[in-house]
Amino acid sequence: MSSYLNISRSNYFASLLFIIVIAGSIFFYHRVQAVDTTYTVCASGCDFTSLTSALANPGLGTLGNDTVQITADYVYVDAGSLILSVPDNVTVECLVGAPPFGNSGGAAQINLGSNVTIQDCTFENIDFSATNKTNVNLINDTFSDVTSGDVSFIETNGFKISDNTEIQRIDIRNSDNGIIDNNSFECRFYDNCISTTVSGGSYSISADIPSNIDITNNTITNFRTGTLGDFISLDAGENINFTGNTIKSDVELDDNFVPMLTMQNAEAYIAGNYFLFPEKVPAATNDTWGVNIRVNVANATVVAEHNTFILNGTGSILGGSSCFGVFDDNNPAFTPTISLTADYNLCYNPSVDAGGTGVQLNYDSSSINMIFDNSYNGFYNLSDLINNTNPTPPLLFTSLDGTTTTADPVLRTENVDTLDDYDPVSMSRYLDVNGINDIGALSAVRLVDYLIDDDCVVDYTSCVSNDSDILNTVIKSGDTIEIASGIYPPMTLDGPLNSITIEGAGSSTIFDASGVGSTLTLIDIDDSNINDIKLQSSTAPTITTYEITRARYTDSITTYDQFVNLDPEIPNGVFIIKGPPIANECENDIIDSDGADVTAAVGTATDNWNLVLMDYLGNKLTGFAPNNFISSALDFEGCADPGDITVEYFINDIFTVSGGIFTYNQAVADLVGVSVKLGDTDPPALTRIITQPSEGGILIENSDDHKSWKFKSDQWCHCLNKKCSK
Repeated sequence: MSSYLNISRSNYFASLLFIIVIAGSIFFYHRVQAVDTTYTVCASGCDFTSLTSALANPGLGTLGNDTVQITADYVYVDAGSLILSVPDNVTVECLVGAPPFGNSGGAAQINLGSNVTIQDCTFENIDFSATNKTNVNLINDTFSDVTSGDVSFIETNGFKISDNTEIQRIDIRNSDNGIIDNNSFECRFYDNCISTTVSGGSYSISADIPSNIDITNNTITNFRTGTLGDFISLDAGENINFTGNTIKSDVELDDNFVPMLTMQNAEAYIAGNYFLFPEKVPAATNDTWGVNIRVNVANATVVAEHNTFILNGTGSILGGSSCFGVFDDNNPAFTPTISLTADYNLCYNPSVDAGGTGVQLNYDSSSINMIFDNSYNGFYNLSDLINNTNPTPPLLFTSLDGTTTTADPVLRTENVDTLDDYDPVSMSRYLDVNGINDIGALSAVRLVDYLIDDDCVVDYTSCVSNDSDILNTVIKSGDTIEIASGIYPPMTLDGPLNSITIEGAGSSTIFDASGVGSTLTLIDIDDSNINDIKLQSSTAPTITTYEITRARYTDSITTYDQFVNLDPEIPNGVFIIKGPPIANECENDIIDSDGADVTAAVGTATDNWNLVLMDYLGNKLTGFAPNNFISSALDFEGCADPGDITVEYFINDIFTVSGGIFTYNQAVADLVGVSVKLGDTDPPALTRIITQPSEGGILIENSDDHKSWKFKSDQWCHCLNKKCSK
């Protein structure tokens, strides 16, 4: 009996174990084989009639990665302020024609779970939040431009925000491994379009700050007139990559100080971005900084390269705007380090007048450890390349690296396309600047063989310009330039350059000086070819000037040489009158040596000059006056207040003129018994000097070893400092 019972008991447990195993296997099989489910939301005939009810489905996302589709005939019925939650493992997808979710009646809060994607939808007055989640995505969504919409990530690991339009703001708090790519931001309700910061932790502890955030290829546009800036606020973080973005404002701003990107207490790589400075109200006095680097509670490390900054508005003219600015809060608690490496950046002021600063340093070296490295930056039309206002000497950084260029990059403004207006032309010297790298956000291979045509459609590939004047700004050694048929202004090439080739189309490629100066000027151009061009209408007008010797006179009793009493710094002074008496004054110059330029007094060289020996305030002085200004002693005494001048000798025609040449008239001086003081040039001379300028049909200076010059010109060739031939 007992043996039987033992056998039965064993069979019972074996059977039970078999049933449990089979049941577990069936359960495991169904879990493994679970099929992702798609639920539809529409007006009728679908799984749900509202997004609210769909998201409330208790089985949503529990057995697989489910999808909620909002269809075109869905009618939004959820009104007022809502708080919705998207469970884990769910994709909310809007089909073509699906209506916007949300309304202006009240803001909705949508809390996002892990492994959640919201894509292809339109939202109005919706805020999104993900806290302590993973793998959260907003893809190809459209946000309202009339209501606010905020996206925040708090201690979330892994998120992607890409291909969205009109997005208002993204707030990242101690979240890691995020991608913000190819979005269009319209910042209408917040100062910060993107911000990174802590979530109650320490700025100096890696676990408490955002890390591994890529912000790439976005267009970030401000629409707030009263903004205080910080369109991008990187308040904390490490390994933040801010690359390929465009930051701008589509509205005129109030007169506020505006930093476009502020980076503090963080570590970031900022590259390939376009910073288009905002316009401000007329007479604005506050500045704009492109990249503002500052510290208050932790170190800041920035590598900024290949960025383009385009200054604009009042600030650029006043000179306070800056492409880079460094600022500290004078935090006494510790001595933080600011490290800035700036290479290959373009800082461009498009205004007529120079203005703005490349790098503005405003920190206290007694409380900040500053590290600044730079190379190959291009700073054009700025008032200052670097401005160091450090209040504590010594000023460690007062100049930029020797590779810095201030030349004009020549931007792309001749073509129809306006999207590339802030890029250098395809043959700019800012491209391949050191043989490899480019200055600014554009990355391109520089053209070395290009066409200029006054009648082409410029595309910067087949034809680079209608204007030959561009050549002197862009040409580099080794370039080959074809100049098509047409009429062009005079051309100057100013080196040092060598091995250049310029090919015209023959006598139909015409450079015309229009009767002023040289048609072709070559300075420091060696070992080059210039072929098949025609030069015409050059002139070399003469320049006429007049010089006079210093002469003071005596009548053997009185010497009229006491100017030292009027001005000890001009002890040998002689008056030259340049205008008639007006209100007891005469325009005049004081000369005290030979060779004084009196061209202005001579005028048209048709009037004789008179000699005046006078008593002026008790001082005996000598003066000369053209007859058209002063023709009598009475005229001369009108050059000062009544009684100040007594003319003792007025001698007409001391210099006579004929055909522009002046002759000294010794006879009239002898007639009254006056002569030149011993030691002064005698006889005095008023001399005409005719200068032939260094110009010609072809002006060649410091240039030799030309392989060939082939051009048609019936004018002259003028060479300076080097042997040259035609």
